[in-house]
Amino acid sequence: MSAAEAALGTVTILNHNMTQAIELNSVRRGYDPRDFALVAFGGAGPLHGCEVAQALRVPTVVVPPAPGITSAIGLLASDITRTVGRTVFQIAGQADAKRLEREFAEIESDVGERLLADGIEQADIAMTREADCRYVGQGYELRVPFPAGALTADTATAVAESYHAAHDREYGGRFDDMDVEIVNIHVVGVGLGEGLEWAGLEAGGPDPSAALLGTAPMVVDRDGTPTELDARHYDRALLRAGNVIEGPALIVQTDSTTYLPPGFVGTVSTSGNVIIDVPLDNESDADESSDTTSADGTQIDKVTQRVIGGALESLAKEMGSALWRMAFSSIIRESEDLGAGIFDADGRMLCESDQTPMQFGALSGNIRGIIGLLGDDIEDGDVIIHNDPYRGASHSSDICVATPIYWKGELVAYSANDAHWIDIGGGAPGYNEHAIDLWAEGVHLPALKLYERGVLNEQVERMLFANVRTPAINQGDLRAQLASIELGKRRFIELLGRYGKHVVMDTASSWMDYAEGRLREAISAIPDGDYAAEGNMDDNGLDRETPVPLKVTVKVRGDALTLDLTGTHKESPSAFNAPFEGTTQVTAYYIVRTLLLDEVLIDQHVPQNDGIFRPITVEAPLGCLFNPRVPRACTSRFTQAQRLADLVIQALAPVLPEQATAGNSASCEVAAFAVFLPEQEQYQVHVEINEGSYGGRLGRDGMDSVDCLVANTRNNPIEELESHYKIRTERYELRDEPAAPGEWRGGIGIVRENRILADGFVSLQGDRHLEAPLGIFGGSPGQVGTTTKNPGTPEEEALPAKLAGLPMKEGDVLRIVTPSSGGYGNPLDRDPTLVLRDVNDDLVRAETVEEIYGVIIRDGMIDEDATAASRATRGRTPEENA
Repeated sequence: MSAAEAALGTVTILNHNMTQAIELNSVRRGYDPRDFALVAFGGAGPLHGCEVAQALRVPTVVVPPAPGITSAIGLLASDITRTVGRTVFQIAGQADAKRLEREFAEIESDVGERLLADGIEQADIAMTREADCRYVGQGYELRVPFPAGALTADTATAVAESYHAAHDREYGGRFDDMDVEIVNIHVVGVGLGEGLEWAGLEAGGPDPSAALLGTAPMVVDRDGTPTELDARHYDRALLRAGNVIEGPALIVQTDSTTYLPPGFVGTVSTSGNVIIDVPLDNESDADESSDTTSADGTQIDKVTQRVIGGALESLAKEMGSALWRMAFSSIIRESEDLGAGIFDADGRMLCESDQTPMQFGALSGNIRGIIGLLGDDIEDGDVIIHNDPYRGASHSSDICVATPIYWKGELVAYSANDAHWIDIGGGAPGYNEHAIDLWAEGVHLPALKLYERGVLNEQVERMLFANVRTPAINQGDLRAQLASIELGKRRFIELLGRYGKHVVMDTASSWMDYAEGRLREAISAIPDGDYAAEGNMDDNGLDRETPVPLKVTVKVRGDALTLDLTGTHKESPSAFNAPFEGTTQVTAYYIVRTLLLDEVLIDQHVPQNDGIFRPITVEAPLGCLFNPRVPRACTSRFTQAQRLADLVIQALAPVLPEQATAGNSASCEVAAFAVFLPEQEQYQVHVEINEGSYGGRLGRDGMDSVDCLVANTRNNPIEELESHYKIRTERYELRDEPAAPGEWRGGIGIVRENRILADGFVSLQGDRHLEAPLGIFGGSPGQVGTTTKNPGTPEEEALPAKLAGLPMKEGDVLRIVTPSSGGYGNPLDRDPTLVLRDVNDDLVRAETVEEIYGVIIRDGMIDEDATAASRATRGRTPEENA
């Protein structure tokens, strides 16, 4: 490779990386780059701007007069702003006016002093008041204006109305009957600066020769081939308004250099900007336009396809974000146990949000279940609520809310979301592990119309909340779900209005075909064969002495893959069953897609849509744990899904060593705490999903203290927990035992101790208290989990992983220890410097380092000779050790 080829290769890589970054924030969010101009600034931006713009199909590049110091100029031109806030926790309609007025006065004095210290004259200081507000029970705030002057009842009303309006703008819904809580107040002080006046350029003609410095040879890229051309060099300071520069050319100045490739033309504006026209190859456009033709004959070019794909993804993420920010229960707003997206008229997934995989994967099944029950009786304005685990739902606690999307009188799609409700009735608060059938789990909602043609069915609403222990919280979460699907509906209709139904739906279909094709390519790379793994779960929640065997055989044939679950234990008489469509299939789709199309390992984005499901078949004998029969209860299905995903990884590890992990925690240590509130005549229920860990993988240690696999939920912060519930967290840390040894160590689980501050109940849904996560390729196994009531006291009691409605007295403590994961590879192959780091981080006990890793540490340093000798005695030569 010549020096010119190497240099052009480097530039090509840099341009590609910048293009991908811009595309991520434009095309992937549904913005068409062709509608914008690219502003190239910074020291290097103008060198790459033209080629990046051409790759993105941006028609214009703007290079400001001083690109290298554009940010600094912005700082000089900006006003000085100081913001100071305080937490107050006041209900808008019941606010302590005197306290708030005092708080504001003190903050304004503080802000004023700071601005005076910045050199701002008193006459140039302006102040405004603001407040962070939320509905009582929510966890996230929006900032709204706070009226100046004396605080009155009218002030409180104005703040509340500002929040209602802001909530409606941000999320697509307002809850006027709910109290507004003022969480924080702020004073924003602005010191008005003098500003800057940019001198205009002297006018000149098109001829830029007065600024010409000379001509020199330049190597440019012509269809991948380095080609030498003569390029003109111009002095930016000598250019005049109206000058026209044709590429190839360089415009040089002290803070940056602008490059115009061949075919690009720049014109200097009166304000000193260089406005560059980007040549877009018409022939290339024609080729792209002919790639896809919609059903109505419209040609869809590649950029439009990518923009629509990005718009769909952005839409779904906006739906999910709106839902968790509006939600009232911690399981939704903190753990993000939800999914949201758009589905076509047949229930095929067009796009999904990126929260819990179990939720969004099950939504297609929910929509098909709704269609199967209602048939043609689905009209514009209907809102349908559904949780039938034998018609698509992942389990009864996950409530799907869906609304049809009509376009010009035709049903074209559904906007839907799925969220875990903290209580749905049944035999125990939160979870009923011991439910004997579907109806014992709680309220059963098979495609009920909550709204019919836009009219609320008050009887259904009253029935719904009369049969749960937490009606206020559930009602708030349902309102959030309703606002989220209306937001999705509105965004999708806007997309249809911009591009037309045929273009949008045909593009969505082509994205499904693309996703399917990419997954089939990845499957084709696996050698044909049958790959099996098996393990045991602790018990079914009733028969504590009998383990529950699971078996997975992954059958790869060409570009298709089958997960055969024959050999798995029969269905359980308890709630320990996994619905086939809503849990088992979803788990299979997710883990195969994750293994084979990991975004870190592939060079192109592959969207999550219905196409992912097509190459995968799941076979589970009717009547087994992963395909139960009506009316088996299914509430407690998460741990089975986790172990299924883990077993698929273990089965494929021999042929996918770069993608596989060692055994993961693969449990879901869920605890539902419940306390009855007599003054409200309802329960307070907190559902906590305690994070586990990932096994080691090639080149990386396992991740500590994270939820893994198909759970993927966020942790619940102590501050949020203690501010809303009668619970106090007294211990929350990594567990004490060393990480599982391996060339790449296993991840570490957590210890969490919660003290109950009122008499109540706890229900648990967990596993892996008996069988530790496996190590692979010579790595060691991890550690099992445990659950203990009142540890370290005379009342200490070891608890099983699964139970329902265990009484807890005020002051009782529950300790949950989640499994630690397995190690990957022979510990003797671990880099000694990583071993030393582990010792310093207390992840390995110093007295076991030599025995496990063959590493000798003296006086805090690695003894390299002694380490080599130690490892040699265990079959590792000095060369292998190196």
